[in-house]
Parts: sequence; structure tokens; C-alpha cells
Amino acid sequence: MDLELYDCGCPVGTLHMEKTGLYQTVTCVCHPQSEGILRVYVWHGTEGACLGVLCPEGQDYTLRKRVSRAGLPFVPQNAVIGCEEQDFWPFRGVYEGKEIADGYLRHGAAGDELAVPFSEGMEYPFVHRLSCTETVRICGRVCVLLKDAPQTEDAMQTEDALQEEDTSETPPEASGEPTPDNELPEISDPTTEIMEENMRFHANQQTS
Repeated sequence: MDLELYDCGCPVGTLHMEKTGLYQTVTCVCHPQSEGILRVYVWHGTEGACLGVLCPEGQDYTLRKRVSRAGLPFVPQNAVIGCEEQDFWPFRGVYEGKEIADGYLRHGAAGDELAVPFSEGMEYPFVHRLSCTETVRICGRVCVLLKDAPQTEDAMQTEDALQEEDTSETPPEASGEPTPDNELPEISDPTTEIMEENMRFHANQQTS
């Protein structure tokens, strides 16, 4: 099995995995963009494993090793390289139904935390969380740390009020019913006025 190997969202090499008995033989050759102690990480959803440290070999960086089933208990879907910092691992894959091409993931006691590199004009995933974000520096990159916004009592009351407005009766303007503001002006009919004038004239003649 071959996987494209990514560094900061860009393809930089190939990861080859071959089953040999109870082990997986891993061979990696790449040209990374990042600097420092670089490791190879593989992901299946949000489940990840670190395969080891890349070693310089000529103009390339390589990794060759055997991995047991305990060290790799899943079939990898994505492979990335990078540095581990603040317990964040370089991440690429699907997170809560959204495709993340370049990010960092940290598993914690309070849940997973996703950090996405900051870029002007970038459309960030999970926009509903942006009210509760902070910036962190990971491997020299400024990242936006996405967190769930807390459900305060005021926020829940506001949400309930919005739902009540959505389920309220349709206003007369929307239903097409006439209102004082949208009533059509009455148009006088000259024929009707003449007939009424004639009727008044004949009534006066009869009473005279």
C-alpha cells in the first residue's frame, strides 16, 4: 500500500507499507519543507500513530522500519510529516465530517483540540467555534485553536427566542392580507358618481 506523504498541506514524498508476517514494513522517502526533528505520522480518522523519525540520506529524508500490529492497530488513510509540539501532532484527514488538509490535532482529557494554521482570507472550518478561539504557535506557525463555545444561560435564552420568532404566525404583509400600510387606494368611478347625482336629482324632484 502506498500513501502520499504531506508536509504543511503539500505532497513531499511517498510512504510504502507492505505486510510481512505479523509486521508491517514501512519505507518512506521524501523531501520535506519543514525543519527540525521530523517524524512520520499516519491517521485513520482522528486515530493516529507515530512511525518514527526521518533520517537524512543524501538529499532525501528516509524512514525504514518494521511496525507491529500493536504499534499500528489500524489501516492508515493519511500520512504526514512534521514536528510534535505541545502534544500537537501534524494532522490530515476528516475531523467531525470536514476534510482538514493541514492542521494539528491534540488529544486531551477534555477532548480533542484542532489547530489550523492562520492565513488571511482563509475560510476556517467550524465557523460556529470562532467566538471561542485563541492563537497558538506550533512548530513556528501561528495557528487558530478551535474550541467549542460554552452554552451559557444567556446564549440558550437567545437561541430559544430566535426559535420562537421562527415559529410565530406569518405577518399580514407576508400572507398578502391588506394592512393600513399596504391597502390599495380607492379609485373613483365617474360613471358611478353621475348615477348617484342623477338619483339625488330625481329624489329632489319628487319631493318638491
